[in-house]
Amino acid sequence: MKEERETDPAERWVATFTWEDRLIARFFPRFFKRYAPEEVQRQWELLLARKQERRNR
Repeated sequence: MKEERETDPAERWVATFTWEDRLIARFFPRFFKRYAPEEVQRQWELLLARKQERRNR
């Protein structure tokens, strides 16, 4: 039996983003910070931090 891989809540949530949502979050960060719920913003920041960490290796 396969064990389910423990996925990060940020990755799970961001997986539900449409391409429009990702576009807004990436290119219009002020708009995103103003209108996105706080939890969503934290998860997005965590995901970006993890991506940055991978690039710096």
